[in-house]
Amino acid sequence: ISRYGHDHEAWKQSYTTCPQELEPTWLDCPDLPADFPVGTYFRNGHARFDANHGKSRVSHMFDGDGMVVAATFCPQTKRLLFRNRFVQTSGYRQDKARGDIMSRPGVFGTQVTGGFWNNVGKCFDFKNVANTHVLYRNQQLYALWEAGWPHRLDPLTLETLNIRKEPNGHNLNGLLAPGEFFGAHYRYDAHTGNTCNFGTNLQALQGQTKMGLFEFDSNMQPVRPDPVSFVFPGAGIAHDFVITKNWNIFVMPPAHVGKEAAVQAVLGQGALANVVEFDTDATEATVYLVPRFQHLAPGTAQEMHVDRESRIKKIKVPYHFNFHFANAYENEQDGTIVIDS
Repeated sequence: ISRYGHDHEAWKQSYTTCPQELEPTWLDCPDLPADFPVGTYFRNGHARFDANHGKSRVSHMFDGDGMVVAATFCPQTKRLLFRNRFVQTSGYRQDKARGDIMSRPGVFGTQVTGGFWNNVGKCFDFKNVANTHVLYRNQQLYALWEAGWPHRLDPLTLETLNIRKEPNGHNLNGLLAPGEFFGAHYRYDAHTGNTCNFGTNLQALQGQTKMGLFEFDSNMQPVRPDPVSFVFPGAGIAHDFVITKNWNIFVMPPAHVGKEAAVQAVLGQGALANVVEFDTDATEATVYLVPRFQHLAPGTAQEMHVDRESRIKKIKVPYHFNFHFANAYENEQDGTIVIDS
């Protein structure tokens, strides 16, 4: 135990490549309380950090390949069914076939094996590592990563489904077009049973960021057929958001595309994630209140610009950056919105 009060060696194990995948295996759990809920706990996270006996290694933990772990609890028998598997993304399969770690560059700076010239111009063909979150709806399990499409998994075996027909992930039955993303931190509306999510698309040449919005019913069907999105000036990193009864809520500090960082990324010498640079001299961030789908007439909500769309509300707050949120709600008495982050 260190003087800081934690076991640092144990903590470092979180960044050690998982050496084994287990088929569904029953484990005895004698201390499981009898009233423990019956169900399955799914978890996703980065779990492959190196290859070739450590000669190749990611330069940032977020570039590690995703692994989903599942534990199904059966308190009556004091047992749980455990399994874990890597998500079989196209990049993961290419790496395994080559005995390498990066056949494609990582968003957080991990380079393609082969030196300088093998990395020039490769930054936009980055690897979907499917390592951030899971979504289970209508007996369908998805592994999520915010800069790509989700991958479908078998909820029991965790096998990645349709890897030949869907090498880049699942487009949610045509909802996602090429180049559009599906975020990793969705929100569940307990009042309607719907699942809400977003996808960030940095449009650097236009000097703006487009946010696609999605909402699905309990059967994982879109609640409306037409696209919904909004646009704000500058660059933005939206890792998470929150919802209330009437609003999709995003908190964005002012940011821009750094020219030097962009050149470095194109040359393969810098992380694509570093291209977005925050305006640290700013004193305010902006809360964007975007109406939920029931308040947007069909065919009127594609690429709503925050500076020209009266249905979107903008609220200035002291400068800060929100990486994750806990919850949000509306005060029924006066309409005040409370955000926990």
